[in-house]
Amino acid sequence: MNICFILSFLWLFSLVSSDALGERECKNGGIALDGECICPSFVSGSSCEFSDECSKMVNDRYSLINPWNSNDVFYDDKGFSGCDVKPEIICCWQNKSNEAIKNEVPTNNKDKLARLLSIYGPWSEMDKRLLKSLNKYWGSVDTIMDYSDYVHVPVTPTPEGQKVKIAFILMVHANYAEHIPLLFESIYDPYHDYIIHVDSATSDDSYNWLVRFVESFLTRKTLEVASSTGIKSKIPYNNIRFTQQRIKGAWGSIALVYQNMAALSELLHWSESSSSSSSPFASSTWQHVVLLSAYDMPVKRISDLEEYLRNRRDTNFISVSSTTRLDRCQNSFQSCYGTMKQMMFDAHDICPFGAYRNQFYNETRYTYREGSQWTIITREFAQYLLKTFDGLETILSLKQNLIPDESFYQTAIGSSPFKHYHEWNALRYLPWRDGTTHPVVRIEDLDKIGATDYFTRKIADHNVSYTIYHRFIKRDE
Repeated sequence: MNICFILSFLWLFSLVSSDALGERECKNGGIALDGECICPSFVSGSSCEFSDECSKMVNDRYSLINPWNSNDVFYDDKGFSGCDVKPEIICCWQNKSNEAIKNEVPTNNKDKLARLLSIYGPWSEMDKRLLKSLNKYWGSVDTIMDYSDYVHVPVTPTPEGQKVKIAFILMVHANYAEHIPLLFESIYDPYHDYIIHVDSATSDDSYNWLVRFVESFLTRKTLEVASSTGIKSKIPYNNIRFTQQRIKGAWGSIALVYQNMAALSELLHWSESSSSSSSPFASSTWQHVVLLSAYDMPVKRISDLEEYLRNRRDTNFISVSSTTRLDRCQNSFQSCYGTMKQMMFDAHDICPFGAYRNQFYNETRYTYREGSQWTIITREFAQYLLKTFDGLETILSLKQNLIPDESFYQTAIGSSPFKHYHEWNALRYLPWRDGTTHPVVRIEDLDKIGATDYFTRKIADHNVSYTIYHRFIKRDE
């Protein structure tokens, strides 16, 4: 078994009817496939509505603790209603998971998907939201491929004289009004594609401000290009778009991976559809996609990045840490009331919690790695993540990990056909300091930018962004 399940899962779900994902409600963590609920073994009924004694027996036999302080126990008099899924449902689901693991892997794609859904439940509303996003991109479950069916064909460098097309995914999680305009001035080109995922927890006022800014920005850029080149467009360019699905993030949870995958699936759907960009400079095929946050900045011109990627069309740029914290994948976590909690059970006689996680980890731990989620990957690797059972299973195996966004790409590529087509370097400068958990860029750090550093993060001070823009982007102007 390999490790790349994320988008396949999403993708797989899209393969079933829309009724399976949107209209049919399944209770107790169940999920619909072709209109029928896949239920945990402790419930019955067409909608998983009838519960046996399992959840009652598990009740009060578990606790949630702070992952960074085991003495900090979380108590909740609201019945853990603020958790993505109630802990007792997670525990009781394991009987279903253990049964499915023992079954022979089917040959039919729909049955393969049903097996994975049985193993990796329970399913929260957040899980289903991601599947809906993928459902729009994929058409039939029969298009999902196995690892053995996928053959990677190396691609040739982009010819000299032909512009290298890049896509950008911008992940927005908080207030950004001060920084976003300068970031877009630094990375925008009418030839490239840009898609923005705005966390659903963002206020309507902030979201609407960003929409208005993008509309105004594209109108201005359309006029600027017409003025400088004489090439006019009847309508403003539309190569900056927003995801239709917005997922609420929680730091340390699988939600951050889901946000990225939702944006990636919509980006691929956009570029492969007939309604491509209105820019006269655009073509349909980007070769790399750059993942950015609203607090990143380029430290070289995008034209410089284009030239760097020209002869590296097959290379994925992913950072990797020198150490791996296995407690993040050997224990089980979930988001409750917006913060991550470790689940501790005293009910193994009822539901042997974590069996499927341990099995998956034992089979694939040689590829489990950690690093940064801020990557640059090829179009081919992105498509692989979205349309193989291996890609699907990778993301599902990380659902209850801690900070899975810092291990997904590193783990997924290790068992993929792309394992020989990557560099453990995300082309970014991060100013780590002793005693700090997050890098924050200061003006004095800018003298340390290296030859292969094309971006930097995190930037919390607008003066730093302004200095970067004038020192690196507007140089010699």
